[in-house]
Amino acid sequence: MRFFLVFRWLFDLWGAPYHALVLLTQSVNLALLYALVRRLGGERTVAGAAAAMWCSNSVQAWPLAWVSAYNQVLISTCFLGASLLWARGSRGVWAPVLAAFGVLELAVVLPALLLLQRWRRGMAAMFGVAAAYAAAHSAVAPKQAEGIYAVSVDARIPVTFARYAYLAVWPEVGNETVGALVAAGVAVLLALRWRDTLVQYGVAWFIIAVSVYLVVPNHISAYYLVTPAVGVAIALAATLCAAPRWAAALLLAAWLPAQWAYSWHYTSEARRRSIAWEAIIFGTRDAARTLPQGA
Repeated sequence: MRFFLVFRWLFDLWGAPYHALVLLTQSVNLALLYALVRRLGGERTVAGAAAAMWCSNSVQAWPLAWVSAYNQVLISTCFLGASLLWARGSRGVWAPVLAAFGVLELAVVLPALLLLQRWRRGMAAMFGVAAAYAAAHSAVAPKQAEGIYAVSVDARIPVTFARYAYLAVWPEVGNETVGALVAAGVAVLLALRWRDTLVQYGVAWFIIAVSVYLVVPNHISAYYLVTPAVGVAIALAATLCAAPRWAAALLLAAWLPAQWAYSWHYTSEARRRSIAWEAIIFGTRDAARTLPQGA
């Protein structure tokens, strides 16, 4: 909300600065991801591949093209920044942790993500802040019993998880047969490299980050996967960099074109809709200015 208030005051309805900030934030995210993987022991090739695979994932298309989903990009900044500072043992880790609670409810799982690295002084306090935030949020914004945002803890959780796992590696409008094969191939490769600590870290990151969305089975959305997809990128990068070249090439040959095609499709459609709405909004404003005073 503060983002829109400030930019509305500075730039009115000129959309370019809004999108420029989103792209700048995502560029920072890629640098943070690279630094985090290096800090966790990954080689330069693995760190570079993780950043490349994350930014190539089509789940990025929606928040990068739709400014209203900027919080999905910004929460990734908080998560990656906190994880990097935690890995370095910096006391400054509290800055991105506390900032995360002002960005998105997903922040409640951030202490658990940091725990993937190690337990350190201050961890109990972080879990306490997360619990207090969750309690306050539940009191202010009670759970919905009906509708697409209805919270349901039932047998649909495994099905919802499977759907999100699929969307994390394949576009929602891609060929489902090819998608199933790619998803199966990814699962096999990850299983073969399971002893790799980066693979374990990446998979655990995905599970923890996506967990909050599993209780909302009526609103499965690919853009919720922006932050969870960080874990997928880390695990896949560590796996593919160690896999036989033919296996890595085969998987990427199927995966990358589909991701890029959907991203191009969505961003083009978003641009078309933006132009149409821009014409309506500016047309209405200009028409209002030409009306006589008090009309």
